[in-house]
Formats: sequence, structure tokens, C-alpha cells
Amino acid sequence: MMTEEEFYTITRKGRRHLLLIDDLVVDATDYAPYHPGGKFIIERTRGTDISKFFYGGYNLEPQHNGTNYNHTNYARLAINHLIVGKLVRSVNISMVKIAGESLASQDQLIKTFKFEAIEGTRLSP
Repeated sequence: MMTEEEFYTITRKGRRHLLLIDDLVVDATDYAPYHPGGKFIIERTRGTDISKFFYGGYNLEPQHNGTNYNHTNYARLAINHLIVGKLVRSVNISMVKIAGESLASQDQLIKTFKFEAIEGTRLSP
């Protein structure tokens, strides 16, 4: 088990290439030089959730006509050996109220909202 704070503390130091996939913490530091797509991909995604890339939903270079890559079963087996823990997310769930709003587009059709928790409404996750 690893808390979000521990995960981000380690990744900010830059010594380990920790990644997230399906709330599992993966240490790809030693694997990075062997990654078929190149070490830079591991370095560039350090400290992030790579699920969307791993399962082929996104790619790192869409503006250069990059293609989405859905990893093979071999890659799925390989990543199992890199798992070092499960991320424990700290979540506070509360009822909220709108604390402010502003227009987010020139045509005034899109708004952004600022929310704040209503005291005494904390819910169990």
C-alpha cells in the first residue's frame, strides 16, 4: 500500500520512475531502458496514471499523427513484475455548494464554477 503523498514525494525527487495503472503503483525505473517505445516514454509519464496510454485510449504525440497503441498480453504480464504496491487514495466526500462562477468563453455559453464543501456534510467513501 502506498499513499498519494508517498507516491508524489518519491516521484518529485526524480530518482524513481513510478507510474500508476489501475490504482497499482508500478516502478519502471529499471525497465525504462528496455521499453520498446523508448526510455523517454517512461520518463515523460513518471508520476502519472498511464492507464489511458497502456490500454490504447491515448498517445503521447497526437499532433504528429501518432497512433494509439494497445499493449499486448506480453506487456500486461511484464508490468505485473513491476508492481510495487496499490495506491491508497485520500478522498473526502462532502456535499458542495457553488461558491462562485465565471464565464469561460467569449460567446458566454460556457461557465466555470468554484465549489466549496458544505460544513457537516462529510460522507463516507
